[in-house]
Amino acid sequence: GVREGRRGRVARAGDGCASSIDDDEAWLQRDGYRAALADRAVLDLVAAGPHAAIGVAYVEWSGLAFQRLLLPWTRLASAADAAAWAAALARQPLAPPGSRRGTSISGGIDFSLRLLGDAPWGGLRQVIDICGDGAHNHG
Repeated sequence: GVREGRRGRVARAGDGCASSIDDDEAWLQRDGYRAALADRAVLDLVAAGPHAAIGVAYVEWSGLAFQRLLLPWTRLASAADAAAWAAALARQPLAPPGSRRGTSISGGIDFSLRLLGDAPWGGLRQVIDICGDGAHNHG
């Protein structure tokens, strides 16, 4: 049930729609997250936890006015779960070029904090994994 929760909740937040990112870099970010969750060492750590699962959501952000949840909270407890999550991320379209304005790290963090608060279960740990290459220049 919901009370049993997960070992932790991880909000993965990439600046894949910031002005400092082109399409190739956005795909590179996503591919890195997909590969990380499929990595045997990561899967072994998840399996070794008290609930043998984690919750993961995926966010992309740019300036203060543009953050988007690409993948909602998903329970990952197996290689099959991780593969399904990775495939779902690969199917998501990139942000429209006109949305790529500025880089607001604080905007991405604020959005991710709200996302952690809205998770459908508790977690022993809460992590915001921020990925970005641009300087904070908006907000």
